[in-house]
Amino acid sequence: MSCSKSNDENPITETISYQTKNQTIQFNVVSDEYYLIANSTYINKIKNAEGNHYFPIDASSCILRKELKGNSFRKRAEDLIKQYPECRIEPVLLYADGTKQITKGELLVKLTPNTPMPKTITDQGFSITDNLTNDTYLLSSTHSTEEIFSMIKTFESLEGVVFAEPNFTKLLKQNP
Repeated sequence: MSCSKSNDENPITETISYQTKNQTIQFNVVSDEYYLIANSTYINKIKNAEGNHYFPIDASSCILRKELKGNSFRKRAEDLIKQYPECRIEPVLLYADGTKQITKGELLVKLTPNTPMPKTITDQGFSITDNLTNDTYLLSSTHSTEEIFSMIKTFESLEGVVFAEPNFTKLLKQNP
């Protein structure tokens, strides 16, 4: 992730990007929203503690809207993990079109026909969750958003890989 000065109203905008074969895909990191993942009991505890700042995604995850000090996502997440140590905390990303998105450690990989999943990918801790089409797979992992973004270019350069990209979940407008 990197930070850059954008304007006087919002002096620091933190960005994160990944590189594909053809382009760089960039997002702003929403500075006051966090994607939290934990077991359902712990998520319910967060709901009770945070009230109006809590927005459910599913039984084991939520968006938490909270102002925290620190000019980087990692710094703010480190502070938040002190309050909620049983959570995995990921950034909420804002695409250029205004869509907020999150990643859940998943990757979409399309292979050329009759190509097995490259060992380089499975050796990085990804497992096939679903075969979406004959040659497109959903892979899961415990990798952070930053880790997945950093792997995309390497994975796309592998023989037989047509594309590799994060599997995003778009947040609906009624969510934060």
